[in-house]
Amino acid sequence: MDPSTEPPALAPRPLHLADLSALIGIVGTLEGRLMAGHLDVTLAGDLRDRLTRDGLLEADAGTMELREALASLAQRLHHAWGAYDEPPGPETVEPSEHDVDLPPKPSN
Repeated sequence: MDPSTEPPALAPRPLHLADLSALIGIVGTLEGRLMAGHLDVTLAGDLRDRLTRDGLLEADAGTMELREALASLAQRLHHAWGAYDEPPGPETVEPSEHDVDLPPKPSN
């Protein structure tokens, strides 16, 4: 089977609702800070690198793509909460005047 068409693996253990609620809030806060231009570029780059390692974002993504990845993650967390019967598709976001290219990950 083509790996790109396989459904994502599910975690072996469920989350507590309080943990899930906290994660939804954290992801939403990060996305909102990015949209408003109130998130440090270094931190945004670290988030991009983390989501890239997990296969959720391309390595050369800017802040708009990072916001889309965070919005999609938030919707998947809402699905896990029980807000939707079907898993949501990828989210799109409107461009923001604060969207920027992020610096490449420094090589060690």
